[in-house]
Amino acid sequence: MSNPVNSLQSSSESAAPSILLIDDDVFHCELLLDMLSDLGVEQILTAHSGTQALEIFKSADPKPDLLLCDLCMPGMDGFEFLSRIANKRFQGEVVIMSSYDHQAPATGDWALSNYKASALKLAEKLARVQGLKVRATLEKPISRQQLGDLMVQLQSTRVSL
Repeated sequence: MSNPVNSLQSSSESAAPSILLIDDDVFHCELLLDMLSDLGVEQILTAHSGTQALEIFKSADPKPDLLLCDLCMPGMDGFEFLSRIANKRFQGEVVIMSSYDHQAPATGDWALSNYKASALKLAEKLARVQGLKVRATLEKPISRQQLGDLMVQLQSTRVSL
């Protein structure tokens, strides 16, 4: 089995993605930040709420290549954040994360309240319908191997373009 760390380090530096990491769990955010840094990713912005992420996203130039977005956050959650960036026609890729993947959250929307699937599946469907490019959905905690594989896939896609 190939080692994602070696694969990333041997690739050209110009193919390294820029990432906006959004997670209200500060410990998990720091853990992912450390793993991404170990994988050679240097351009990482972090936000601990959907509101903060939206402000960072609006001011980022160029826009990040990848959003790693938690679903369950106080205030503006991942569902709303993804909807807002879809309205801004975000062209990068999205990875949706959640530690709670049993049933979609209760909402005021009748159609969504009757949806009997996981929160991750619902978020993926909604994001795709809104025109976002969903690279993956991951249940937290995310392992180093999962993150490494994801970065290798993203980088190989970018290099082949």
